[in-house]
Amino acid sequence: MLRVAIDARLLGHSGLGRYTESIVKELLSSNELGKSFCLFLVGKSELISRYIEVLEVMRNKVFILEDTSMPFTFKSWFSMRMLLLVRRHKISIVHFPHINVPLFCFFSFVITLHDLIPLSRYAHYHLTNKMLFVLQILFSSIRAKKIICVSNFASDKIRKVFPFLTEKIVRVYPRVFPVGAALSTSATHDSTPYFLMIGNIRPHKNIEFAIRAFQQFSLSYPGFELRIIGREHSRVGDFEVPARVRFLGAVTDEELFSSLLGSTALLFPSLEEGFGIPPIEAAFLGVPTLSCRDVGHAEIFCDPCLSFDSDSLGGFVASLCKLANCGVSEASRLYMAARVEFFSQSRVSELLTVYQC
Repeated sequence: MLRVAIDARLLGHSGLGRYTESIVKELLSSNELGKSFCLFLVGKSELISRYIEVLEVMRNKVFILEDTSMPFTFKSWFSMRMLLLVRRHKISIVHFPHINVPLFCFFSFVITLHDLIPLSRYAHYHLTNKMLFVLQILFSSIRAKKIICVSNFASDKIRKVFPFLTEKIVRVYPRVFPVGAALSTSATHDSTPYFLMIGNIRPHKNIEFAIRAFQQFSLSYPGFELRIIGREHSRVGDFEVPARVRFLGAVTDEELFSSLLGSTALLFPSLEEGFGIPPIEAAFLGVPTLSCRDVGHAEIFCDPCLSFDSDSLGGFVASLCKLANCGVSEASRLYMAARVEFFSQSRVSELLTVYQC
């Protein structure tokens, strides 16, 4: 029987944590669990149990291996804890849902390389940080059995920059699970109409562009707000944050989905993503997404009715006005339903094929 371990130390974190949760839930939902493979989750047992609710009924199929270290720290990089756990429990393959692989990885493993954003023209990283990122990729990728990429756009870009890794790269779309279960039936929303954004103010997220578009939109529709889930900032780029723009700070999953459900639309003007899960989660709730049509991750979600060119401020404003005037069109609803159906499909067979490499 294949003994698969998942590095689950990032559960509960945004981005990589949500991807890790998706991988774990996907494997837990497989009919092959306990037959052709058993699952080991490496991380803090309290955190894992909090996020994975079905563990209690799978005691003979799923095992938690305690590791309190955090990825992306020097302590974690030099830790031998993972090596000892793998040897003690005779793990067949370890899946790191990121590239921060410990130094002492003398065992079989696969990694997920999500994107090359630190090397993109949108990332204002110091040259030293870019070099460290490249070294980290090389260190983990060369030793990995396989490299999972989460989109065709990401895999094509990685092949272009690191052609010698081509044979190892496998594209496996993450499965997106319904988000309605995380919502409380008592959740309430205020009467102020608003658009929602999720993310930080890094250049590739394009929040400054969204705020400028919202400012123009507000001249005709002064009753709307723009709410941004992320750390509060008084300035973004070269200007002060307008009064109708609110930063909500860090939120729980329930608060995130509740904010999504109450919004007029999700704004997702990002210039580069490896995958970009928020538009799919919004689609589960029937909430439309405004996004750029001329970016690589448009492969994942790009509503033809509400998309715009990444350099067209007027196009962005026009899409905002279209939603405010007409609401969600039937064409947009059909597009969202199609995307939800596609990304709800099981990827277990693809993952197990990678793990059996």
